[in-house]
Amino acid sequence: MNVIRYTLLIAAFCFSTTLLLAQSIILDESFEDWEGVPEAYSAQIPATEGISSLKVVNDDRFLFVYVRFEEELVLQDGHEYRLLLDTDRRTSTGKTWQHQGQTLGVDISIAFGERTVTLYDGSSAQEFSTYMLGVVNAPTVSSKEFEVVLDMSKQVNGQSWIDTDGIGVAFVEYSSWQARTNAVEIRMSADTWEPAPFSFEKVDATDVRVMSYNVLFDNPFDGSIEPYFRRIFQAIQPDIISIQEVYNHSTQELANLLEFWIPTDEDQRWYHSGHRAGLGDNHLVSRYPIEAAYVIDKDTNAYIVDVLGVRTLVLVSHPPCCGNDDGRRVAFNNMMEFVKQVKNGQGPIAFRLQTNSPIIITGDMNLVRNSDQQRTLLHGEFTSVNGNPALEDFAPDWDGTSLEDAKSPNPYLPTTYTWHANPRDGDPNLEEPGYYSPGRLDYIVYTGSVLKMKRGFTLHTLAIPSREFNAGGAAEGLYAVDTERASDHLPVVADFDYSPLLTSVESPESLLPSSINLAAYPNPFNPSTNVTFSLEASSSITLEIVNILGQTLQSSKLGLMGKGVHKHQLSLEGYPSGMYYVVLRSGDKTQWIPVTMAS
Repeated sequence: MNVIRYTLLIAAFCFSTTLLLAQSIILDESFEDWEGVPEAYSAQIPATEGISSLKVVNDDRFLFVYVRFEEELVLQDGHEYRLLLDTDRRTSTGKTWQHQGQTLGVDISIAFGERTVTLYDGSSAQEFSTYMLGVVNAPTVSSKEFEVVLDMSKQVNGQSWIDTDGIGVAFVEYSSWQARTNAVEIRMSADTWEPAPFSFEKVDATDVRVMSYNVLFDNPFDGSIEPYFRRIFQAIQPDIISIQEVYNHSTQELANLLEFWIPTDEDQRWYHSGHRAGLGDNHLVSRYPIEAAYVIDKDTNAYIVDVLGVRTLVLVSHPPCCGNDDGRRVAFNNMMEFVKQVKNGQGPIAFRLQTNSPIIITGDMNLVRNSDQQRTLLHGEFTSVNGNPALEDFAPDWDGTSLEDAKSPNPYLPTTYTWHANPRDGDPNLEEPGYYSPGRLDYIVYTGSVLKMKRGFTLHTLAIPSREFNAGGAAEGLYAVDTERASDHLPVVADFDYSPLLTSVESPESLLPSSINLAAYPNPFNPSTNVTFSLEASSSITLEIVNILGQTLQSSKLGLMGKGVHKHQLSLEGYPSGMYYVVLRSGDKTQWIPVTMAS
């Protein structure tokens, strides 16, 4: 083995800093909260064994591990590292491991790449799922840095799996157990885990609550599952709802369901994007009017939402999952190229944005494996796919920076995961090895130069203390099993402050040509509507009907028309119900309005 020079911190020093630092650790991929934690192991350059830094800290419930590798890898897939834990600091128990005069009695090992926990008891070994130790790691995409948390309140075979006095830790090669770090002794802290206070209430009642939720194959429409969703939605009270995995029901049906769950006042309603069943799985339902809808590709839809008079671009996306890196690259390239176009006054007419218009991108992004797709989403860094040249990078926020990532935390946990595994048949408790650990797959990202996020959370009801479900508790009205039985994904929530925008962004009306007042009545209609417009001077007029794909279905050249008010009847007979746009062109001026063909 190559000799590695290393620093082994004095155990007492490790103990004293643990008391101060464990409470600050949140698995949110930023790693800034680890800066004050001393290294338990530090390889001097070059780190010939692949690991350059290891940090360990704990409180009375959670054990936190930070590791930095020399090469970028995906922690839960296909690498050679194994974490050894001597959970009682007795060399006589577990499996013996020795390195440079150090000995561990390894009671537990975690093979992250195989997603397997192994328990050693004498000559026997039992394999379990990482769920048995409550293992969560971040990020789910490739990285050199990872943070891991283990839940010490979990039990294995009916017993606590860790000694509260001290443990030994080391990283080794997966199969040979060749050392990748030295053995590190950690004296355990008795510091009490104190989760941050939680409330469903907004910081300010006027904040706009955005929720993204993958509801798993039309589950809200399953009568046996619907009550779980009803309680979740009633607790969260969202304003703008991004939904994924509704394949066999329309957005109108979703809006009807929302009206049943959260009834609106007489002068309000749940607006919807008009998508029919079978046209993809992405949907948007909103308390605010949806002015325009556009299908970017099979994975992503775009919407213009009139939020308190502020035109807001909202994207709902569900790129391919699992090992399909190239499929995700195409989806994120298309998505962010659309954002770049509409910021620059290009793309569909209804989506061209004024400077400092809010942009919110939501959805189950399936960001696993290669990190380049996350960089496309957050930083506008495009990736080459199938040998095609990459598009030109851009700064997606209006101030020339990257988009902000909400990273909404899980209440009562030090994590931000949005997905957990579904049990296999015959394995209701997720005991078998191989399950992926909970991870952050669902995102809300936004233009931080324009929007201020006031509060965010990702709801996992199983993590809520039982007392909070009682009358007067934070989770009153919910059941502990609600999110677990509703979907394998969790609802992700972010509250935004729109108050600074109500005077800083021009209203839609101020952007339209003053000489044209385009309207349609009735709207919704079936099959015909009367389009009216006024001209301040004679002009050559063309009227068009455009679908949500941006395709022109009808074009009527009305010719030269005089000053005054004009009316023209348009018919969509033979076309399916849904949202369309009436586009009027008058010389160098263009105006559009959304119209709805009723079913």
